[in-house]
Amino acid sequence: MTSYLSNYVLLRASGADSAITSFVAQHLNGPCLSFESLRPTPAGLAADFPSDVEDAFDALYGDWTKVAGRHRFIEPARDLGRPFPLRSREDAIACHEALEPYGPEALARARVRHANIATHGAGDVATWCSRNWHADTDADRTVAAIAMDGLAVSFVLGSALSEKLVRLYSADYPELELDVRSALATGKRAKLLRFGRGKKLAAKPPEAEGDVAREMFAFRRRHACAWLAQWIPAKLVARTIALDDRGDCFLQGTDVSVDFALSRMRAGTTPAGLQRQFPEITDAHAELLTAVAAATAVSARILGTGDLGKL
Repeated sequence: MTSYLSNYVLLRASGADSAITSFVAQHLNGPCLSFESLRPTPAGLAADFPSDVEDAFDALYGDWTKVAGRHRFIEPARDLGRPFPLRSREDAIACHEALEPYGPEALARARVRHANIATHGAGDVATWCSRNWHADTDADRTVAAIAMDGLAVSFVLGSALSEKLVRLYSADYPELELDVRSALATGKRAKLLRFGRGKKLAAKPPEAEGDVAREMFAFRRRHACAWLAQWIPAKLVARTIALDDRGDCFLQGTDVSVDFALSRMRAGTTPAGLQRQFPEITDAHAELLTAVAAATAVSARILGTGDLGKL
């Protein structure tokens, strides 16, 4: 399901054939654009942590006084013969350890976070992504059209597009001119950016806010199925995919988006499991989802899907 806080982005790159080919080979992993090609996430970095780790982290390494008056420590403090509110870091750690099993688990996660900071400069994946990609999450719902002297690629972000993210691409390929626009799913908060030679260029004449979104959504509707059909049999795409007004893919005859279904599969749900949960998902839909999931492992390759006049 599309969040109205999602930011849709359309990036156009123009320049020499060799530079376009190199950009595609580096940054388009099969059907998906991924920021991993800009800055790979450290292999040893642990995933995100639940909120209870914050208190455990403060007890071990931060400002322990923040947790000194937590009501959940009243009983542990009494049982341990310690004062309440707590009066030392030792009190805070001891009361965490006494809260079986959650307290010791939170302390263990806090120690992992501390080790992550020491090794990777960030305590968890989300923080690392924000600092290195200038985005909270990886790119999502890629749609692209590629010609030999230009590329247009659209993707979706869970947060606002950062100029620093565009700078990373421009720094890697200073010979390309990048024209980037973004807007919320509602069409509001439109943004226009241009980069070349690794530097920000003067913006083109301003467009009406609604025009930016309409252009992006029209691009996605025009190219989404053709892009997907580069890896999935076109006939299967034609009989299983429907597009909404923003060019996002849904399973035909259902309210289930392909993005949602794939996220459930990444979490361990099988296509058969999805069919049990959503009886409207057919065997053809399941075949499509299996094929799309497998296609994300395909190596990037240059593909011509239209001429630049239509990008």
